[in-house]
Amino acid sequence: MILAGKKQKLRAGDILGSLTAGIGLKKEDIGKINILDFFSYVAIKEEVFKEAFSKLQRTKIKGKFFKLYEK
Repeated sequence: MILAGKKQKLRAGDILGSLTAGIGLKKEDIGKINILDFFSYVAIKEEVFKEAFSKLQRTKIKGKFFKLYEK
């Protein structure tokens, strides 16, 4: 879960870009992205989740750092 959503003008493409270009995940590793008003959910394959989670904490999404939470 990412602590940012529609109210922060975050889009699914912003998250997808950070995961693929910023971290280097394959598009097959990423599932559904749900953007709600104040937070967002991202489905990531279990095999790459730990690595992706730790890297995303140090990667900017749309030029900003956001808080992340597991499950």
